[in-house]
Amino acid sequence: MRAKYEVPFLWSQAPQRQSHSPPWAQLRKLRHLLQVNCHLLLGNGESNFWDADWTGLGPLRGLLQNNHPPYPLNLKINQVMGPDGLLQNKSFPASLPASVRLHITSEGMSLRQGEDRIIWTRARWAWYPLLPPKIAIFSWKILHKAVLVDIGVKNKGIQMAFACVCCQSEGRSEESLDHLFVGSELASAMWSFFSSSLDVDCLPNQSADIWLARNEHRFENRPFSIQHSINKLINPLPTFSVVKWIRPPRGWVKLNVDGSSRGNTGLSGSGGVCRNKKSEFLFAFAIGYGVGSNFMAKVRAVVDSLKLCKDLGYSNVEVESDSITVVNLFSNTGKAHWFVCYCRHQLDILRSAIATSIKHIPWQANAVADSLARWGSSNQQYWLFHSASDLPCSTRGELVLDRVGLGTIRF
Repeated sequence: MRAKYEVPFLWSQAPQRQSHSPPWAQLRKLRHLLQVNCHLLLGNGESNFWDADWTGLGPLRGLLQNNHPPYPLNLKINQVMGPDGLLQNKSFPASLPASVRLHITSEGMSLRQGEDRIIWTRARWAWYPLLPPKIAIFSWKILHKAVLVDIGVKNKGIQMAFACVCCQSEGRSEESLDHLFVGSELASAMWSFFSSSLDVDCLPNQSADIWLARNEHRFENRPFSIQHSINKLINPLPTFSVVKWIRPPRGWVKLNVDGSSRGNTGLSGSGGVCRNKKSEFLFAFAIGYGVGSNFMAKVRAVVDSLKLCKDLGYSNVEVESDSITVVNLFSNTGKAHWFVCYCRHQLDILRSAIATSIKHIPWQANAVADSLARWGSSNQQYWLFHSASDLPCSTRGELVLDRVGLGTIRF
């Protein structure tokens, strides 16, 4: 409906036609079901104020006398509601029932970034944005009894041995949806473990794990153990480390560099910052290269930054790049693209005048150089900063975080 008639949330106003294709005719029959069970999730408030169901009470047009709004029909939500959720027009609240005004205030509705979008209100938790789609779909299938368990097979007239494989004790019950996901020994142990450990009553992904354990035991003949199934859930927890910028050795300066391309291939540039043992700012640069790739910008960043160090009188330079490919290219002497060979030659000339080492660093610890590289690709000019106060605002913040030694979590 939305694509065919360009009426994103006004299901009831889709135009009537005398002839429809068979699929479209079936969709028309579901129009009322969609309108009743769909709800508008507020974003930037570009939807129609009167006809979109953004309050959960239905279209506001139907709550007014004679269904005739006192404002223009094309009134948008963001023309009436501010980002803080307050109604901007002082004369507007009197045109709606007090219960509606109270509902808007008590629900804490407010505008957000992004477009307004329509969501299915039934089992809304199953379609939570951060929930993996396969878990959401499986939860939806459970709610609609679309998961084929033993009782479902029996109801189809197929005779087989009906016993729940997720129970280890004798006298096992038949496998139904309620028994498998709620009352079986495996389900009871999982719900009990996680409710006591995490203080939650329900985790959608646990149902999928119960189903997986059941199928592994029944169809792959894997040994069944309740404790083993629980351990599979808690063992693969993500590991992480804390990365941060490390000061250079005494007598050396550290040069962090990076390259950037807006579109790859697109407008490219490089950036870098040089600091000493005390984390003191020495200089920084941002250079625009014109149209090029992200990889070539990172390669040029190494050579151009070392040329700057030589010109400014720094003789012991430790270079760090977050591209392991670039670091390996300068460390090896094998065949490469002609431009890489040219940069290698330039680096050999520089190494005859200054002592250098090129190392890899995680991108989380290279934030200052990354910010300068994006600045160079955006502005397409040559910038040389001799003072930290001259840096872009976003870069100054990253520089302060490095100086105080604040790390970033890396999974």
